[in-house]
Amino acid sequence: MAVSSSTVRAAAPSKNPLIYNITSPGSANTEFSQVLSTNTKQFIVKARGNATLKVAFVSGESSTNYITLSKHASLSQENLDATITLYMQCDKASEVIEILEWT
Repeated sequence: MAVSSSTVRAAAPSKNPLIYNITSPGSANTEFSQVLSTNTKQFIVKARGNATLKVAFVSGESSTNYITLSKHASLSQENLDATITLYMQCDKASEVIEILEWT
């Protein structure tokens, strides 16, 4: 039996992408945040370098109730229509965090 593969390409959720390149604090494992735009439809977040990133959606929970993004991993959320604040901690100081959002 032959196995076939195909690539499905979906349309971008909007025509308004926005890129954030933010730098984590000068101390590792310190919470910082980024407010995304009103009516965010989709976002992707990742650490640019060789760092682990913790992501939470409630202030103060980036050390207790979070998603761990291992080195070179990303978090993507789609089908949204909300204003979102990401609360993050990075295991390396002064790491660049890349966020791509669509509104």
